[in-house]
Amino acid sequence: STSGGYTDLNSKDVLNVLTVNIAALGTFKGNTCFVATAYDVAMNESDFSNEVCVNMVIKKKPPALSVQ
Repeated sequence: STSGGYTDLNSKDVLNVLTVNIAALGTFKGNTCFVATAYDVAMNESDFSNEVCVNMVIKKKPPALSVQ
């Protein structure tokens, strides 16, 4: 996502947890921003949390080196 561009289309419900493995949510590359909301048993949802943005870099394994 770009900063401030949040919709239900790019949201993930991670259920009742305190931490989330971001890699388990999908593949991200480039500038990616995250926010969180919480909801209660009546499904009342909170406002967005503070936004956190990071530049995701996909690292490729270097080619194998063969010495003869």
